[in-house]
Amino acid sequence: MTSDNAQELLLEYGNEIVLIVDLATQSIRAANGAATHRLGYAQNELLDQPITDIDHAFVETLRLANNRQGRALNTHNAEVPFLCASGERLLVSRSIVQPATHSDLLVVSAIPVDCLRRAEKTSASIGAQLEAILKASADGILLLDENGAITSMNRQFLRVWQIPEEPRLPADSTAVFELLVSRMRNADAYRQRMTEIRYDSDEDTHDLLTLNDGRFIECRSRPVTLDRRFAGRVFFFTDISQNAASDSHLKLTANVFSHANEGIVITNSTGKIIDVNATFSRITGYTREEAIGQNPRILKSGQHDDDFYQAMWHSLTARGYWQGEVWNRHKSGRIYAQRLSITAIRDADTAGAPLHYVAFTSDVTESKMQQQQLERMAHYDALTGIPTRVL
Repeated sequence: MTSDNAQELLLEYGNEIVLIVDLATQSIRAANGAATHRLGYAQNELLDQPITDIDHAFVETLRLANNRQGRALNTHNAEVPFLCASGERLLVSRSIVQPATHSDLLVVSAIPVDCLRRAEKTSASIGAQLEAILKASADGILLLDENGAITSMNRQFLRVWQIPEEPRLPADSTAVFELLVSRMRNADAYRQRMTEIRYDSDEDTHDLLTLNDGRFIECRSRPVTLDRRFAGRVFFFTDISQNAASDSHLKLTANVFSHANEGIVITNSTGKIIDVNATFSRITGYTREEAIGQNPRILKSGQHDDDFYQAMWHSLTARGYWQGEVWNRHKSGRIYAQRLSITAIRDADTAGAPLHYVAFTSDVTESKMQQQQLERMAHYDALTGIPTRVL
């Protein structure tokens, strides 16, 4: 398609009224589709009709133009009424231009004011929504236009980067980014990274920034498009230092849980096992998969009566913990002795019923056997087995 054909299509199907007027006779030479549609005239009715029949302020405009002492005729945003074929008046924002290549003609273009008002209202609504989003967002937001210039930033952006005073917009984008880079632990690497991020690219980016003060900033960006046309890029900055610290703490806790020399078992409030560590499996013979969902009663050896367990739970209820020695049964059926401590875990904000129970256990069978052997040696003759005077 040639540029001439494209211009013809724009004139014919655009929303703007366009009339070509003979400067000498003030008659209409040509009119586009929007003119016939908006004004209600057929094409042949408009041709050769005096423009003053439609635009009563036209003569006054020409008079003002003549007083400009030879300056080009070009009046913008003059709101005037156009007379429609129905007799109604259509308020338009009208512009008149005298082309340099056709000094005998005038180009009259007009946009109905109601369309402009709707566009302004829509634009204002979108602007208000954008401002509300910028204020409410927990992320620091930086908006750039298609040339990489900063067009907007929110308060959270200033808080994340600890910038004491909001820069005047449009701010010097290079200076702002240099300020951000100067606070990074590896400034040169991010300068190189910024050269790789093309503002007109449709690529989303994701980077983790480490600052000189030890904080971690997650940086994400994505392109902004309007009517499928690239219009800029938006950057999101999130301070994830607390998350990073929490992750590190969780990893440390998990390592302690996994590598502890004591068996650890965690139950819910009803006593159902929800997790155990490797040492628990080694002591009891039950794998983690076999233990989860079971009740610790699977270890019951039958060596203790009901009063023993009632006293245990009374201590847990009254004091929140219990500790002592218990004889339990290995998965293989072998009886073993263990030192056991149980703690009730309650909600930190309330003093309600326990949410979980955590038990720490260690196998003391060998030491118990040694203790029994020492007691036997102290009370019975080693050769005859006859009780001694001490017994």
